[in-house]
Amino acid sequence: SIRGPRGGADDAVPAQPQRLPARHRGLVRRHRQAPRDDAAPGARVPGLADAVGARGCGHRPRRSRAVDANVPKREDLGGELQLCGRDVRALMKDLGVDAPVLAYKRIRAGNGERAVRTDDDPHGDVDDPERGRCYVDVKDGDAFRCEGATIRALHTPGHTPDHVVFTLEEEGSMFAGDCVLNGNTTTFENLGEYTASLRRMAEALPRGGALYPSHGDVVEDGHKKLEEYMRHRSMREEMFMEALKEDWATRPERGGMTASELCRAVYAHQVSYLVLVTACEGITRQHLAKMTEEGR
Repeated sequence: SIRGPRGGADDAVPAQPQRLPARHRGLVRRHRQAPRDDAAPGARVPGLADAVGARGCGHRPRRSRAVDANVPKREDLGGELQLCGRDVRALMKDLGVDAPVLAYKRIRAGNGERAVRTDDDPHGDVDDPERGRCYVDVKDGDAFRCEGATIRALHTPGHTPDHVVFTLEEEGSMFAGDCVLNGNTTTFENLGEYTASLRRMAEALPRGGALYPSHGDVVEDGHKKLEEYMRHRSMREEMFMEALKEDWATRPERGGMTASELCRAVYAHQVSYLVLVTACEGITRQHLAKMTEEGR
């Protein structure tokens, strides 16, 4: 498949650079305890030091979990979550944690990634969590718990085959990853899978729940944004169909249009040339593949 840059799209600015997995880079500088404005009285998400303290976070003691939060600064949180580009081991040392830091992601076995064997997942093929490209495999439906918070994994392929979003059950919200951005649409490797993932996210997100995207501000009305995304993709397909029909009606001797010609017919007056050539042609090909699979 043809892939556009991550994090950008047909109506977007160019993509932001990729981050390394949390076991290698980044994490959080500081997070004070504070509720959302609309949270129940007394509700709190524990601070980072508590969440990754010596007891660990989750169901296995004496092992710590690290999460690349990638959350924009929000004054209403009473603190800030900020990537600081530091090695996670150094950060854990500052917090007084000596245990190994496990990195979690959905494994892409065909991409050279390997699963770490744990008590909860004895079917992994690697015992050493410090080895490169080795992760605890995140499966659909897996739940991760710490005091005051439960997040549950939802496999949402399309943007990439291994993409996962997480519901925050106590708040009825969702960490949307790269499936949904605030202000832009996103790129995808498989449009059919991506469309199905948007529907699945809408089913899993409670009404009124917020989305926390990997790029952009918090989306307060998550269902509205998901519906906008699904309508946008349907609108694009109709635009492609109309362009193809018009070309066939006016120039049948040509036998149709190339993907590049179709891309320019639909997008040329809407985006910059850079976005046109780096993202939109790949998106056009994805739409054509999906419409072909559907017999359109």
